[in-house]
Amino acid sequence: MHKLYSFFVFNNLIVFSLFSAIFGYFAAIVNGSRNGGNVWHQFENSHPFQLVVSTLCQVSPYWISWLLQRNLGAAVDLSQLASLLMGGFKKRFMAPTPREMIELTAPQPFDYAGYYNYFLFYATVAVAFATLQPLVLPVTAVYFW
Repeated sequence: MHKLYSFFVFNNLIVFSLFSAIFGYFAAIVNGSRNGGNVWHQFENSHPFQLVVSTLCQVSPYWISWLLQRNLGAAVDLSQLASLLMGGFKKRFMAPTPREMIELTAPQPFDYAGYYNYFLFYATVAVAFATLQPLVLPVTAVYFW
């Protein structure tokens, strides 16, 4: 589980957010050099921390929409609506045998380790972007609720 969590944090959070921030920094330098001046002058006069933070603020709405999308996916997955409807249909109209009836009423398998890993990653995203986009905290709270 720790390897999957490390992969999620590195690949999704760090690579996506940090590289987009660095790309935004270089894009601002290139745009500044197009408006007048050379690239080296733009490097000297740029404020890298300010540009990186503003680019991270531009990336943070992506994480909110991603968390909302995952909320919907988790709700559908946890409700297991498809298996519930199919089981009800089979019980009423297919005349199941006693063994099939036991299988239909048995609890479905659930991947606890995978969901625990996702919960850890969502909490990490919420903590990482809470200062830049405070709206991520209620969205994550809805997910955990």
